[in-house]
Amino acid sequence: MRKIIDSSYLQSPALRDYLSASKDNFAVLTDYAAMEAYKGDTLKSIYPSMAIVSEFPRQVLILKPTSKIVGLSGREKGLQRRLIDQHQTSGFPKFCADLLAARSGNKVIEKSLVRMGKDASEHLEEVMSGAAKLPEAIDGLVKDFTRQELDVIRKGAPFTHELANKIVKQAMTAAALFGVDHPQSRGLPPLDELPNTFLLRFALSGMVYLVHRIGFGGASGVKQEKLRNDVVDLSFSAYATYFDGLMTSDKKLISIYELTVTLLDYFKRSLAEEDC
Repeated sequence: MRKIIDSSYLQSPALRDYLSASKDNFAVLTDYAAMEAYKGDTLKSIYPSMAIVSEFPRQVLILKPTSKIVGLSGREKGLQRRLIDQHQTSGFPKFCADLLAARSGNKVIEKSLVRMGKDASEHLEEVMSGAAKLPEAIDGLVKDFTRQELDVIRKGAPFTHELANKIVKQAMTAAALFGVDHPQSRGLPPLDELPNTFLLRFALSGMVYLVHRIGFGGASGVKQEKLRNDVVDLSFSAYATYFDGLMTSDKKLISIYELTVTLLDYFKRSLAEEDC
């Protein structure tokens, strides 16, 4: 099993149970999980965040930075392998040893950790500026749904074929817009590769999130830090679609991930049926 671990779950005893149950169980860590572990007072946050995975350093897979993954091919073959940073993964046991040395007083490593914490905090601040646009996006999205569709969304009822199709198409549009703005993106790939691209899966998770927000009355009054955390959560949802699921205690995030998987499968089936 290879499961994405969200930031808060890094300190959960259930993670230790999962890793100790089998040597074939792996914790998959994203760059955002690392940033969340480093942010703030790094020397207080990094040690507890990494304590459990440090007990199982050879059962940890480190993914490439999201900035690089955005530009990866959507070919089915080798899809999961392309996401994994082999260098960082093989070096994770040494990283754990360095953490132990820093905690024991190694000032050189301490300074390096603090520097990485500063970079992480700065990047998350950039994410916050993007999250500030979410209320406007939700207001615009509401206008694209009929009254009947909004009733389905607000009641949490199963999506109709038409509603699922609309959300997938909106995700495709969002992915295309992300691709235009992102320096690592090569633009939209061939249609058969599109469902496997990170931009599409992130956009799909984003659409599910926006739909959830509509159901809860929008994002008016929600603090920017909460919206930023929601954007980070969407990355966990998107990455989990490539692996064997997501380990998190956040029920809303689990719901977003599960619906993202459902819509992704719907999209793939629709493409397959068009080819027949």
